[in-house]
Amino acid sequence: MRRLDGIDLLFAALVISVSFAPLMSVPGWQGYGPFGEYACNCGQYFVRFSDPTTGTDRPHVFASYNGLLVDVIQVSDQASSVDGLNLYSNFTARPRIDGGGLEVSYSSHSLNFTKHVSVSNEAVKVSYTFGKNVTALFTLWRWYYASIGHFDRPLTREISTAGDINFTFFDQGALFNASVSASPRPVQARISGIEGAGLNKIALAFNGTKIDMTMTLDAVKPVAGVGVLDVGSTYYAYPIIGVGLSATYLVIRRKLGGRNK
Repeated sequence: MRRLDGIDLLFAALVISVSFAPLMSVPGWQGYGPFGEYACNCGQYFVRFSDPTTGTDRPHVFASYNGLLVDVIQVSDQASSVDGLNLYSNFTARPRIDGGGLEVSYSSHSLNFTKHVSVSNEAVKVSYTFGKNVTALFTLWRWYYASIGHFDRPLTREISTAGDINFTFFDQGALFNASVSASPRPVQARISGIEGAGLNKIALAFNGTKIDMTMTLDAVKPVAGVGVLDVGSTYYAYPIIGVGLSATYLVIRRKLGGRNK
C-alpha cells in the first residue's frame, strides 16, 4: 500500500468539516451544500430545504425534543401544483436567504411566483405570492400521522376547512399535537393514507393571489420510555456519514496506490 499524500488527507478533512455544518448551532438560515441546501435553526424548530436526506424540493419541518429532531411535517413540491403546473416538474426554483427568511423564486414559461419560508420559536410559516389569482394545490406529508382532525383511519375523505387543521403523531416515545392554519381559507381539504400503515397526506386546495400556511407544534405528551436515537432524524447524521465516506475513500486510495506500484 502506498502512503497517503497531502491532497488525499486535505480532501478527507474537507469532507468531514463540511459534514459538521448542520451540527453548528448557528441561529437563522444557513446554506451548507452544493445543491442549494439550506437549514434554519430557530430554537423550537429546525427546517431543512432541498436536502438530499429529507427531500430535494421541500421545506421539511422538525421540532427539538429531548435533544433530538422530531419529524413534524413537510410541504412537497412534487405533489403540489399551481394552475395545473407541477411545482417540481414544471418550474425552475432558485432559493436564497432574504430578509431573515428563505425566499424561493419559481419560474416557468407561463407563470412566476415566490415562496417565502420564515421560522420563529413559535411557528413555521410558508407563504406564496402570485401576480394574479391562481388555483393552487399544496400537499403536506408525514410518515405517518396518528390522526388528522377526528380521523385516524387511512381513508381518502374531505375534512372541514373551518379553523385550523389539527393532527397528531407519535415519535420518540411521545404523542405530539400540532396544527396547520391557512389564509385564505382552503376551498377544499382532503386527507388520505396507506392501508395497513396510516394517514400520510393532507391536500389543501386554494384560490387566491397570496396564500399563507402556518405550522405549529402545540403540545407534547410522553407516553413511553425514552426513545431510541434515530440517527437519520438528528443533527448527527451528516458527521457520521462524512467520517464514514472519508475513511472509505482513504482506504481505497491506499489500496489502489499499492496495486499501481
